[in-house]
Amino acid sequence: MAKTLSFTDTSTQTVKIGDTTTSFTLICGNDNVATDLTGVTSITAKLGNSSGYLKSETIDPTKLTDPTTGQVTVTFTADLMTSLPAGNYYIEVWVVDSNGTSIYPSDGMVGFTINDNIQSTNGTTITTITFDDFVAAMNKAANTMVAAGIQDKSINIDKLSQALQDSFVPTVEEVPITGQSSGYISIQTGHNVASDNVYYSDSIPVTPGDAYIANGTTFYDGRTVILEDVNANVVGYFPESLTDAESDSKQIFMFVVPQGAVKMYINTKVGAERHLYKVKDFSRIDQATSDFVSTIVNGKQAKYQPVELTKCTSDGYWGYQDGYYYPDTSGSTSTVGYNQLSVKPFETYRINGDAYFAANLYNMYDFKGQLIESFPNTNLNTQFYDQTFTVPCNGAFLKVNQYKAGPDVTLEKVVEWNDKSPITDKKWVAIGDSWTAASTLGVGVDNYTNYVADRLGVTMVNASVGGTGYVAQNGSDGDQFYNRQIPADGDAYTILGSFNDLFVDGFKFGDVGDTDKLTLWGGMKATLDHIWSIKDNAVVGIISPGPWGIFNPQDENNWGQLNIKASEYGEQYVSTMEKFANYYSLPFFDLYHQSGLRPWDSNFIAKYYHGTNDTDTTHPNTNGHKIFAPKIANFVNELL
Repeated sequence: MAKTLSFTDTSTQTVKIGDTTTSFTLICGNDNVATDLTGVTSITAKLGNSSGYLKSETIDPTKLTDPTTGQVTVTFTADLMTSLPAGNYYIEVWVVDSNGTSIYPSDGMVGFTINDNIQSTNGTTITTITFDDFVAAMNKAANTMVAAGIQDKSINIDKLSQALQDSFVPTVEEVPITGQSSGYISIQTGHNVASDNVYYSDSIPVTPGDAYIANGTTFYDGRTVILEDVNANVVGYFPESLTDAESDSKQIFMFVVPQGAVKMYINTKVGAERHLYKVKDFSRIDQATSDFVSTIVNGKQAKYQPVELTKCTSDGYWGYQDGYYYPDTSGSTSTVGYNQLSVKPFETYRINGDAYFAANLYNMYDFKGQLIESFPNTNLNTQFYDQTFTVPCNGAFLKVNQYKAGPDVTLEKVVEWNDKSPITDKKWVAIGDSWTAASTLGVGVDNYTNYVADRLGVTMVNASVGGTGYVAQNGSDGDQFYNRQIPADGDAYTILGSFNDLFVDGFKFGDVGDTDKLTLWGGMKATLDHIWSIKDNAVVGIISPGPWGIFNPQDENNWGQLNIKASEYGEQYVSTMEKFANYYSLPFFDLYHQSGLRPWDSNFIAKYYHGTNDTDTTHPNTNGHKIFAPKIANFVNELL
């Protein structure tokens, strides 16, 4: 059963800074049925925000008013309120009894808000500046001196105030961690201590004064980072101190290698993530710079370059509330995450894909590996997004999720800004088969959609899947054109394809009035209805399939159940499409006869086909796509 946590009907969910009399009353439950807390040994309320765990409050089980109701009261004492500024926070309740530790809720966390009081800001009649403004001004004045000191290691970043640390954004590179020896390196002896649920890394050479960021699990005397000298004596470890609440928990911290250290080890709990980043340099960047960047690129059009994504070794997802990976080795989940990517502040990216409940489309992290933002930051059912975003000033890593039943996620990076054309702000949605699909020619290899988008300066959404058509699906995935996921904000939709339909058992061409989806006419009607159900005024253009090696105007071989020439099969397919387009007053482009491709010419095939392998006469390669891309560009331009 799922553990649940909720506020009582009469409990407030907000508190003001300085108010030490307000309390929250929450109900611990299983599937929203109150849990009997009689006999529990300890109860702890743990508070955090988007960056992670902050502090906790102990609740005396013997003082519960009625343990059978599952109700616990969290009072905001002066100690608890200390160092918590106004903002949004999360709360969990940890309950320990004879059976172990129960954490409420088991899925996500419960939110609450701390608001400013009237003294939190200055009145407008007093000519003064806030303390934060004063700190910011002093930091700016000290910038040159501090940055230089950090660069030459005369100043350790971890010795600065937290406010000043936060004003510097490091450039980092991940350090590979190898080795998984059973046990851990102790801070007491520097030697291995036997343990089944932890392991330690191979030694990593270090230089005193270098700064690192570690992201991992720490526990008692097996801290995450152990530093030793040439004689294997422990000369430092991090975190340097732990509260009971922080032991056996995920930690993110920056540290500077102390004098005398020559190597370090990373201790890790079995099954936990471990990352180590070396700081290369620091830059002082503030949000004002980000606002300035947004201003200067406004009114420009972007040129994109595909970014390769590599899936994690196990199914699961990057959580949108805490940023951690939730693996599922059974393979029963609907999602899989991609390995993290390094990004830089103010880089601009465009991403296409589905968000699926807690598996949001992407998470952004700072250089410490702490979650900064998640998109779309919701826990809703499947939703397709085409999103352009700029990395914030403190952004360092990007992690992407894939909904396995949806289209492959595509990520592109802006590599060039140019002046906009009159149709730059338009969005073109390209529906099709493997001729259109981005994955056919391989990651980073352009097809006609890329060339058209670059030529016109429009935003292109690729909504294509190989092996599909108006009738055909890829295996049993139900991904015919009429089931295709497409955005609702397109300015023009084109459908290119597909001779794949001719391979479907029971396929027929059909005619006016047919609704059978095994006919070309019925499949085209279902596809058109699907698009118009998403956007009732959508501008739709029909593009016939281009010539294949086995379907082209000069193929005189007999093919298929009708025992007619392959060329005649192609002619009838294209003529049915054109008749349909005319019947529904839709623009039509005959790529079959006007592509400029010659798949009956072996020399031409060798140079402009072989899109997937050395014997492929169906798919043009990227140079073949360049031949017909300008023709489709003219067609799309007319639609827009």
